[in-house]
Amino acid sequence: MSTSASAASVPELAYEHNGRRISSAAFYAIACDPRRSVAVEACAGAGKTWML
Repeated sequence: MSTSASAASVPELAYEHNGRRISSAAFYAIACDPRRSVAVEACAGAGKTWML
């Protein structure tokens, strides 16, 4: 499977809400909203702890 040069140069967004890609600001607003229950998955060192 090959990837074109233009597709490889565009970073994929890592933030998603209900199957839709969203900005990091929108993601953190949702994740830190005390009225919601969320599951945040990310690798070590990604900055999850400060959300607690």
